[in-house]
Amino acid sequence: MRFNTTLCISVLIVLCSWAYGQVTVPKVAIYPWTLAENERGTNATAVSTAMDVLRKLFEQRGGYEVVSEAACRRAWLELGFPEQPPTVEELGQLPTTFDAKRLLEFGRKLQVDYVCSGTLGGRVRSVWVGLGPKTKADATVSLLIIDVKNGEIVHEVKDVN
Repeated sequence: MRFNTTLCISVLIVLCSWAYGQVTVPKVAIYPWTLAENERGTNATAVSTAMDVLRKLFEQRGGYEVVSEAACRRAWLELGFPEQPPTVEELGQLPTTFDAKRLLEFGRKLQVDYVCSGTLGGRVRSVWVGLGPKTKADATVSLLIIDVKNGEIVHEVKDVN
């Protein structure tokens, strides 16, 4: 068996750079979120679009790793927390407050840096104006972001329209 010096040096360089130059990416759990749209009920496309936009903001603009919804849901249920519905039929059914201690415990179980939880309620209506319909949209957002490592609320917004 012949000793390959170039291969050994390459492996050492890779191992050293890996050990000393690891890039750490903060992790965020975007859960639980509840959405409501109109009196007609919330459609799946609206929910998917809203959650995709939120995920992309964290990933592309913030440089965060977003934990999968499946992993979040499983951890939530393993903690024995009541299941949070992803949609409700009426805006009045949206949760109005968040339990920060519960979200902190959830974040620790998932070993994430942040937990982002909230609600999004939207109302879309069309009115006939002149020769055609005019669409009006209104949205109300509540948001809570927990810094799991420091055990504190870093951002809280309630019922912003």
